[in-house]
Amino acid sequence: MRFLSHTKIVFLLVGILLFGPCVSAQEVDLRTFDYSKADSTALHFAKDKFQSYKDFVIALTSKLHTDQEKFRAIYRWIADNVAYSYSNRSGKADKVVTKRKAVCAGYASLLEEMCNTAGLECNTITGWAKNDQELIGKKEPNHAWNEVRLNGKWYLTDVCWGSGCFDKKKRKFYKGFDSAYFLPTPAFFVKQHLPMNDSLQLLDKPVKKSWFLKTYVWYEGADEYGILPESPTKGCVSQNSKKNFTVKFQLDTLTHSSSMCNFTVIIDGKEAMNNTAHFSDDKKNGKKSVTLKSSFPSHLKGGHCLDIYYGGRAICGYAVNFH
Repeated sequence: MRFLSHTKIVFLLVGILLFGPCVSAQEVDLRTFDYSKADSTALHFAKDKFQSYKDFVIALTSKLHTDQEKFRAIYRWIADNVAYSYSNRSGKADKVVTKRKAVCAGYASLLEEMCNTAGLECNTITGWAKNDQELIGKKEPNHAWNEVRLNGKWYLTDVCWGSGCFDKKKRKFYKGFDSAYFLPTPAFFVKQHLPMNDSLQLLDKPVKKSWFLKTYVWYEGADEYGILPESPTKGCVSQNSKKNFTVKFQLDTLTHSSSMCNFTVIIDGKEAMNNTAHFSDDKKNGKKSVTLKSSFPSHLKGGHCLDIYYGGRAICGYAVNFH
């Protein structure tokens, strides 16, 4: 039997100590990690009206042993305890804690400050967000979100969108945790978020600002069902009301039978008339495509919001000017 020398044993132990944690950290998929303990910690944490985030952030994370769990607890606490409201436009973290209300800048500021206090690297990112037709083509930055460093890797996150949704028409916020914006992939995130600094997209090939601002509104259902709108790509469309509105999609996983009955076209909250779908095979990439045609009342004029759904989930949206 061979025995390692004392020197080799020392180097082996040092190697394990230095590189072992890094290897194990890389093997953990933070998007599928079990966050039940962190969620429970955040949901059962004291609901006292704290005056400062520093009063409770350490207590909130003290019993959690990994960075991703500490981050999740902070993220979940903010999402469940802060509501979106124009009544507090302050970007100061402590004011968000006392008011329990904020706009995107307040959410992002509080997440950054709480994370940094807990020993986690987190920064605020500003840029453009597009989740409804009113934001197509808007040139001024309109949103704030964050990047966080976990296990040596940067991730994107949006706790404001993760806390619920805001109905602009009713001016009402509907509370509801959405994990889709916790640690989304950069490819998913950039379809709705474009940072002012291209490098913060975390993509090898950054998306161009001109493309992002002009394209259709992309909704989560498109990613969920593997549906890619191919045309029109522009979000603002001029349309003769006497002719069919036509949209072409590329399909990842859908079948002919399941697709036809599940597409729905909604205009200004009402279902469009006479939807038809034509399916074909794309021999170049082996995928299927569908051409969806919808007709509308001929008297329809001016600007309208058009959304396309599949299986009850919104896929994409257009601002249509009928003439």
